[in-house]
Amino acid sequence: AKSGKELVAFLTNDFLLFAHPLKNLPSGKQFSFERNENNKFKLYRKPIFLNELTMSGDNEQNGNGNIIHTDANENQSRTLTIRDSTKKPIILLVPSTNE
Repeated sequence: AKSGKELVAFLTNDFLLFAHPLKNLPSGKQFSFERNENNKFKLYRKPIFLNELTMSGDNEQNGNGNIIHTDANENQSRTLTIRDSTKKPIILLVPSTNE
């Protein structure tokens, strides 16, 4: 979030949902349901249906017209830019390339 809030994204078969935990999650650990089963989350924004979602980046397009990011820069490799039906960019930064 622009405010620096920690967000958790839940990807389902139909939609992508962003929520933020009511209590801070353990730093430096990958999210898991087992470790966070008692945590409560607040909806950050309404869910985005996957058929309304496109990925975008700097360099090239795939066969579906979506742009694939190919920059090797460390910060860029940890960044994913997506757009919903409003075409407003949603820029996600993960703590590491493994998450």
